[in-house]
Amino acid sequence: EGAMDCCERVCEILDIEATTLAALYEQVRRGLSATTIYRLEQTGLDKKVVLQALGTPGTLRRRLRDGSRLNMAESDRAVRLAGIIAHAKEVFGSTEKALSWLTRPTFGASESMAPVLLVETSVSTEMVRERLYQIRRGIYV
Repeated sequence: EGAMDCCERVCEILDIEATTLAALYEQVRRGLSATTIYRLEQTGLDKKVVLQALGTPGTLRRRLRDGSRLNMAESDRAVRLAGIIAHAKEVFGSTEKALSWLTRPTFGASESMAPVLLVETSVSTEMVRERLYQIRRGIYV
């Protein structure tokens, strides 16, 4: 999968315009609109899950109420989350199956972490991408 394909799918989910990764980076750096949270909800994820995945729920609720922007870290997590959602839909073939997998705890020492919550760092996001790749290739069931 090419970087631009991923960029297009992320921009579509988040309803933002960026024709290059550099343009997407600039938007993340400036901070995405707090309404990005609603766009992520429209994928079928519960609002509580979206808020937990992006950072501190109380702060994010305040940003929504005030109509302010997400900070750079929250914006970066939103982009990662949109990318993981798009990737999971592609692997599982449906939104319903993708969301079911994304919200089911399957990671961590006790398999207590849901993939959707692992967008907090680039390393943990890569773990989710790797698992999706393995599922697609039939390596991991």
